[in-house]
Amino acid sequence: MKAKLLILFVIVGVLSATCNKSGYGSTPTLTFKAVTPNILAPNEEIEFQLNYTTGTGDIQSHIYVQKVTKNCAASNFSELDSIPSSVPTLKNSKGEIDLDYAYGPNLGPEPIGEPQCQGQNDTCVFRFALTDKAGHTSDTVTSPVVILLHR
Repeated sequence: MKAKLLILFVIVGVLSATCNKSGYGSTPTLTFKAVTPNILAPNEEIEFQLNYTTGTGDIQSHIYVQKVTKNCAASNFSELDSIPSSVPTLKNSKGEIDLDYAYGPNLGPEPIGEPQCQGQNDTCVFRFALTDKAGHTSDTVTSPVVILLHR
């Protein structure tokens, strides 16, 4: 009886090893890593760090970014942002995407926009999604709360 169980476990182990896909699958994944700082004053920059995986290596050159303002009924912006060129497009790869924004004119990164709430700070979160060339979209990930201080 023990020999039969041992043989069964060996067969199951060999089959699972040969049938097991290496890699991450056809849909990219995105996870939120960090945001620095989480309170943003005028003329400061903010950085979002996201981790990704791709099985196919065909992530596009853009990532979907949405700012959701929570403390007032304001129009939110949605846009596609460029993925930094340092992100490789290799099969079965994982890595980090760093997105930098600026709150103020004449700073290096793309502008994050002015607070949407009239006369008060914005309490907002940012949502991100990654799409590959085949049209597979990652789950949407959301940042912790970010406060944009009113000028």
